Amino acid sequence: QARSPSEAMFIVSRAMYEATRVPTDWIPNFSLIHEYWVPSEWNRRVLTKEYGLDNERVHVVEEGLDAQNHFNPHLFSKSKARSKVYLDAKEGEFIFLSTFKWEERKAWKQLIQAFVQEFEESEPVTLYLRTSTPYSTLNTIVQVETGKEDSRIRLLPHQHTSQYQQMFAGADAFVLASHGEGWGRPIAEGIVPCMLLAHMSFKTPMFPLTVLKIALNNNLSTLVACITCWKILLVFAL
Repeated sequence: QARSPSEAMFIVSRAMYEATRVPTDWIPNFSLIHEYWVPSEWNRRVLTKEYGLDNERVHVVEEGLDAQNHFNPHLFSKSKARSKVYLDAKEGEFIFLSTFKWEERKAWKQLIQAFVQEFEESEPVTLYLRTSTPYSTLNTIVQVETGKEDSRIRLLPHQHTSQYQQMFAGADAFVLASHGEGWGRPIAEGIVPCMLLAHMSFKTPMFPLTVLKIALNNNLSTLVACITCWKILLVFAL
């Protein structure tokens, strides 16, 4: 039988937020919570430095992915994954993937504008967005934000079960222009299949290096590829 917080002997809160100011309804609970478990050092500093919580009460407990049974690049063939998920992709196209919730802090507008500005229409490159537009169609949104149509920016439908992992395995690079991440799960999902990755931090939680190390699994060639292409992807993400 569940107990109310007032009856509990020890209360742990799993907490994360994308800004240096937490919701106001959190503050009255500061005195009730014995420990806070947060996913990154950045989250820990917000609670200890901005709100004065004791260091002993706030612990970094990072999140993770099942990189053996689910997000394992060896479970999927890139060509097969691409044929299952990216049905309208052409042979030889370079596929950028971005997955996010459609809201301002995810910087979807800047992402779309950057893609159109950076790549000529003749270049064999596409940007697939795994999201849900709250209004109008993606084609209309692209035209409003960039002043022209661009059929290379495409919307992916919801991916179920293994096709979600194949979505990453079939793409060439993952890009995220988000202004704020509570932890950065999309980044972890993108880099585990050894994709090229570009992420803008905007003074928000930096992706945990320990997770990056596990994801790369000492794959030096992948790390070199990420560094080599970083400048190109960085220009795109900006």
